[in-house]
Amino acid sequence: MPPDWCRVASDGVLSLLVHVQPGARATSVVGLHGDALKIRLAAPPVDGKANACLLEFVAQWLQVPRASVELAAGAGSRRKLLRVAGVSPEALARLRAAAGLRGCEETVARSPEHKAPRSARRDISDR
Repeated sequence: MPPDWCRVASDGVLSLLVHVQPGARATSVVGLHGDALKIRLAAPPVDGKANACLLEFVAQWLQVPRASVELAAGAGSRRKLLRVAGVSPEALARLRAAAGLRGCEETVARSPEHKAPRSARRDISDR
């Protein structure tokens, strides 16, 4: 059974459950937060700036057009559901590595405090 934070539907659309931390120093993926992928955002949670930053970051990070990333739920919450179309196998591998997991289709027991190794963290400035 796949973990709750990452599912690929039969139509190839990736569903990501994320926990965001707006107002951070830098935008980056830091690992898991409970059953969600934790992403720190440099944008403040004001006037939709954090949501726009999240969608742009995920699009760049997974190397898909911005129009392929949709905020399906959680616009006013830290917990959000994203749908991403056209994700390559390489991008899925990067996603799994950043979360500290071997496979999107695997279930791995992690504590809520788990963080990916520093080498697996991805910063938007690395691009």
